[in-house]
Amino acid sequence: KTGLGRLHYTLTVWETEDDLKAFAYGNGAHKQFMSRSKEIASEIGTYTFESNEIPDWKTAKKLLSEKGRFLNFDH
Repeated sequence: KTGLGRLHYTLTVWETEDDLKAFAYGNGAHKQFMSRSKEIASEIGTYTFESNEIPDWKTAKKLLSEKGRFLNFDH
């Protein structure tokens, strides 16, 4: 995680796509957060890709900005 003030980023790394899906769509903490995300965020962006290397923060933020999918919440 990195961020300052109201802008935060989280980078997660998974060994398999099935592991990613189990986390993203399972019944755990992620699902609970996502159901409340509208209350604490005005926008959430995601980008998923396959790589043998974990990107540095500069690269990860660039990929998110250029290729990410964003959910915007009206407050």
